[in-house]
Amino acid sequence: MNIRELSSQEFLQLGVNHIAYIKSVNIAGAKVYAVQSADGKTLYLEESFDMAVGALQSSDLNGVLLH
Repeated sequence: MNIRELSSQEFLQLGVNHIAYIKSVNIAGAKVYAVQSADGKTLYLEESFDMAVGALQSSDLNGVLLH
């Protein structure tokens, strides 16, 4: 597969079922942690970072660092 030949839609789907990240978000004034798929969909909301890591691992997803 040549990544330069992927359509925009194909590029967006790379890693969707394998890669996720954790992001802190505010919901109704409360800080929670969202486990999000590579395309940005929220998969889980957890009360703590550690719980979010556990959800990510139990789903067999690979976590990536974003900065």
